[in-house]
Amino acid sequence: MDTDAQRKLMYEFEQYSRELQTLNEEKNRFSMKRLEIEGAKAALTELSKTEKNAEAMIPLGAGVFIKGAISDTKSAVVSVGAEIAVQKNIPDAKTFLKEQIANIDKAAVNLDQRIAMVDKEARRISQELEKASSQARREQ
Repeated sequence: MDTDAQRKLMYEFEQYSRELQTLNEEKNRFSMKRLEIEGAKAALTELSKTEKNAEAMIPLGAGVFIKGAISDTKSAVVSVGAEIAVQKNIPDAKTFLKEQIANIDKAAVNLDQRIAMVDKEARRISQELEKASSQARREQ
């Protein structure tokens, strides 16, 4: 294999390696989002068991909380996308979250398939490069 062909393969291998890294980062984001939604679903379950006006710690972000009272244990405001939020009763909000989890799981399966395909191609190129390298050493 000539040096131009080897350079081309190295370039392709690097491209696949970067793509694999990006795909794995996206997979991690999916996992984190799924955990976040599972946590919200669990919180809704607990909320439905809570008495009205029960004291709660309300997160403001960055580990900061304030004390407050839960005035409504029957509904929640749910972000439905495009910066739109709607009020839903607790069972409907949980159903909405279950649908989001199903969508994430479906996207994760597609992502896993893409990762497998890119990984297979990267391995093939790596083997070609190793073969060319071994051949070059034998010729020396």
